[in-house]
Amino acid sequence: MEQNGMRLRKRLLAVMSIAALAAGLGACVPGQEAGGTKAPLKLNFFLPTNGNAVLNDGDFVKKTIEERFNVRLQVTAVPSIQAKEKLNLLIASGSTPDLFVIDGRSSLDYHAMGIIGDLSGLMTPEKMPNYYRWTTQKEVGGFQFPGAYNRGPVLIERKVQASYYIRKDWLDALGLSVPTGYEELTAVARAFTHDDPDGNGADDTYGFGITGGGSFPQTFPLAFPQFMKNGILGMAYVDDEGYYHDGTSDPLMGRVVDDIVSWVDEGLLNPDWFMAGGSELGEAFARGKIGMIWLNGTDRWVLDADPNSFYSQLKRNVPDAEVVPFNPYPNKPLITPQSATVPWLIGKRTIERYPEKAETIVGIVDWLASEEGYLLTTYGQEGVHYTREGSVITIVPEAYEKEIAQKGNFLTVWKFLTPRESSRLGLQEVDPRLTERDRDILRTISSYPLAQGNGTLVLPPEGISIADFRAKLGQYLQKMLFEDRGGAAWVTYREELMTTHKGRLIFREYIRQMQAAGIAVKNDFD
Repeated sequence: MEQNGMRLRKRLLAVMSIAALAAGLGACVPGQEAGGTKAPLKLNFFLPTNGNAVLNDGDFVKKTIEERFNVRLQVTAVPSIQAKEKLNLLIASGSTPDLFVIDGRSSLDYHAMGIIGDLSGLMTPEKMPNYYRWTTQKEVGGFQFPGAYNRGPVLIERKVQASYYIRKDWLDALGLSVPTGYEELTAVARAFTHDDPDGNGADDTYGFGITGGGSFPQTFPLAFPQFMKNGILGMAYVDDEGYYHDGTSDPLMGRVVDDIVSWVDEGLLNPDWFMAGGSELGEAFARGKIGMIWLNGTDRWVLDADPNSFYSQLKRNVPDAEVVPFNPYPNKPLITPQSATVPWLIGKRTIERYPEKAETIVGIVDWLASEEGYLLTTYGQEGVHYTREGSVITIVPEAYEKEIAQKGNFLTVWKFLTPRESSRLGLQEVDPRLTERDRDILRTISSYPLAQGNGTLVLPPEGISIADFRAKLGQYLQKMLFEDRGGAAWVTYREELMTTHKGRLIFREYIRQMQAAGIAVKNDFD
């Protein structure tokens, strides 16, 4: 994998050198027109989308930015799944965007290739006061590669949106209570599978629904309650005693596999779980065939507010259905808080050759993080898509649906920078579509405790590939699940992962970097 990355870098760098020379020969000074009139700066932005977003002529965010900053924007909006391929083509052709957003792993490649520019004189609290209302210099500093300062963290949501959910009407029909603890959870899953909870006389329900996606890491999603049963709190976390854990390579992973295989053998999971994606699980849930699920995100699943949510579809199919959130391990964390992983970047050529462009881009990014930018990119235009009274923002759902959602959902392109957390700006969002049930759900899941995550960017030692380690780990996890039918060989597999595949070196280095960032964490990988 590393060799493939090196070949890609060489090909891109070779083409870039030729393209840069050609561009330099024909370059003109930006911002200048015949007659001395200051022309709008031309800026190229590359922004990944959620797949269905389309920019159009009615894009009032783009128009506002162009007028406020005297720029002409060319925005390339690409579905996230295609983003790296499209960006590589632009870079190879000598058309590196001025501003681009890409996944963290790809940004490491572009850093090594010298494509991204130094932000140390630009990404400062003085030049970006609005941006630093959402983050801190310490967090931004911890997001950088060693010896560099060239990545701006895309800001992340800090509120919890994850929970287990259960069919309360099925519990009532069977005389059961919301489960607390793994044994009760298994008993309920068994009853939901075998005791005809919907009363239709058919053997067509399943206790627990989950998606495997057909490959690692989705194959072993941390939504499996077997992780928590064995004390594994997340993908990467620090336990109560201060020790760092890598969840899916934890010493106790063999027990997790044993417990999952037991559920699979009993038929307690949706039968297509290994290959199923979110849509397939959602459709089964909407048909009334799934008793319990784990959700990270609520809107399109369980809220009344969305008439197209899977819960709303379920209610149309089963009017008496009732779904409630629950934590089967009360007072224990269900999720590890996220750390920023996605950066916004400015091309090195833009910063070094066109400093006015770089300064303007930083100003635009800061404006997007401002109250004005946040409101426009989150809710739309005041008086049209929302109303405001003091700090209270009330959505106008009909206008938003008609003029934004049905016209390419273009605001999601511009929402790349800030999460939907109005409270961090001292604002209160009011969505008239939310029912009291919806509000109860949101209050419940926001009360769950969180585990401690990495807290900073961590990188493997130079020359060692975490991707190679993860690939081999995935092979062994799937082997235990489908061939070994249990975790008896995990001790052997794990030792090979920690030695031959450098896991021990990787996680020691992670811990060293976390300690250097001031995080209290202990090493248990010796």
